[in-house]
Amino acid sequence: MKYRNSKYCIILLLSLFLLGCRTQKVAIKQQQFNRENAKIKYIDCNEALANNDFKEASKFEISNSSKQLIKGVELLQNQKPLEAEEFLKQAWSTDTTYKKFAIDVMCKYYFSRTMWKSFIKIANLTKTKPLEIKAVKEYAEFPKEKIEFSLNDSVLIPIKKLDYANTPIIEVQLNGKTKRFIVDTGFTLSAVSAEIAEECGIIKGKNSLPIIDANSSIKQKGTFTGYIQNLNIGGLQISNHPVFVSDNLKLKLLGITLHKIDGVIGWNLLQKLRVEIDYKNKNVLLCKSQKIVINKGLIMGIGSPFIVAKSMNGRKLFLHFDTGASAFTLFDNAKKKTKNKLNAEKRRLSFGINSTTKEKEGIIKDFSLFLGNNIFSFDEVGINKIEITNGLVKLDGRMGNKPFVNGRICFDYQNGIFEYFEE
Repeated sequence: MKYRNSKYCIILLLSLFLLGCRTQKVAIKQQQFNRENAKIKYIDCNEALANNDFKEASKFEISNSSKQLIKGVELLQNQKPLEAEEFLKQAWSTDTTYKKFAIDVMCKYYFSRTMWKSFIKIANLTKTKPLEIKAVKEYAEFPKEKIEFSLNDSVLIPIKKLDYANTPIIEVQLNGKTKRFIVDTGFTLSAVSAEIAEECGIIKGKNSLPIIDANSSIKQKGTFTGYIQNLNIGGLQISNHPVFVSDNLKLKLLGITLHKIDGVIGWNLLQKLRVEIDYKNKNVLLCKSQKIVINKGLIMGIGSPFIVAKSMNGRKLFLHFDTGASAFTLFDNAKKKTKNKLNAEKRRLSFGINSTTKEKEGIIKDFSLFLGNNIFSFDEVGINKIEITNGLVKLDGRMGNKPFVNGRICFDYQNGIFEYFEE
């Protein structure tokens, strides 16, 4: 009888899990945006900055320290940290109220790029240290990371399967042992489960590391610094790759583990490469990123990536790019831009690493947007009442894998490239 009850319990949990994963239908048509950009009259400098419009923000009457802060964040977003530092320091030297924000944003930038010594230098300028400071000091003592392509400047890796969120799962070699990792732009750092780290002899540090998952839950217990001495991804050889080692790399529902993860290839590696994910033919192409003169400005972000789309009325939409998520969802900020009305409200389960939350969300029917040279039309889109910023930019939503499953995406953060192809 116990066995029967357990079986029914698992079936019930799986049913709840599948109900929580929204089935979203999307139609894609190739078409360039050929309308006029929406003419926006911002009420103040902050609104312009929230829309990533540094040019318009500078036209408002603001103090010199505000101008320096804005210029510093703009330079940081354009991947020019040394120049950004100078402007941000000038800003808080004349207006100390800017100091906390300036230090926080610099630390986010340096952490995501594993520039540990720069992080420590900035963190030491304030008495209130960032939560990550002990962990970062330990990362700084680890051997320096080195990335090498074995023969060509690219490697093609088969996708073994797509998980519940259509996230690619690929095989990697950890110190010579074959394991399966997901490719997840939503993870600031790559990660390894504690069990796999022990099995493969991965170096685990002593300091815990605060991690925020997709549900904005902070995980610190059971999450430690570490590095993989030898990580091989289809011939791409990475020595001393910084990771966090965690007991929490599992998907849970009502205390039951539904999905365990060996590890994660995170944003700290993916942002350094040109990446193609071919969902239809099931492979991932990793290439050297060669700097071009003009940044396309379609993928950017401080600490984590966002992509730039356009609504049908010509407003820019800034969408957190997360290959660990499934559906495309909107945030509350998007309502002001798109003028779409809510058609309904419902509660849904939201899954993050080792956490599950029940959220109330609005539903917009028949929503479309331009992304690159394509129009994506969704039968329905959930809209969450949350506010997330990236630097000074207010994000309008989260873009997961679902819209891309019949084609391939290419992104190159260094050059601001984000493209979708459907052959």
